[in-house]
Amino acid sequence: LLTNIHTLRLSDNEKITETSVSLLTNMRNLFLCENTKITDNLLSLLTNLNNLSLYKNRMITDNSLSLLTNIHTLRLSDNEKITETSVSLLTNMRNLFLCENTKITDNLLSLLTNLNNLSLYKNRMITDNSLSLLTNIHTLDISRNNKITSNSLSLLTNIHTIRLIENEIITEDTLSLLTNIINNSNNG
Repeated sequence: LLTNIHTLRLSDNEKITETSVSLLTNMRNLFLCENTKITDNLLSLLTNLNNLSLYKNRMITDNSLSLLTNIHTLRLSDNEKITETSVSLLTNMRNLFLCENTKITDNLLSLLTNLNNLSLYKNRMITDNSLSLLTNIHTLDISRNNKITSNSLSLLTNIHTIRLIENEIITEDTLSLLTNIINNSNNG
């Protein structure tokens, strides 16, 4: 048995079931892409998870995510099930990826003041109102994002890496205020 597996990536999985994965209680990293087999029943058993990725998630809900208080990295890309109810309980979280997000709003994000890394790629929900409060952010992706403006970005003085691919709002004047930037990724 491979019970010491610490990382599992399941993409378009049709073969691996919850029965086998339930034995992996030491797992730290779980990546579920277009998952159709893994449900809340299993995820609630994996309390040692630190890193969880739910890309195009259709199975996992707030019920299990709220139990995973050790999560420090959460990726909710194109998510339909996870809401602010569970994410608000993940106070240890340092890295949050809300790509193409439609469920997480400013109300929640403003509470996650310990975040260091935030991706709002193609995000239509998060605005300056919450981002301006996240002063611990040091890595930010606002590519293809039309909600974040210079108003909030100029307040984030700890940023050292920013990604602005296809961002038509942020100007050179704003970037000049961010003297800590080490890496400005405009092209990829």
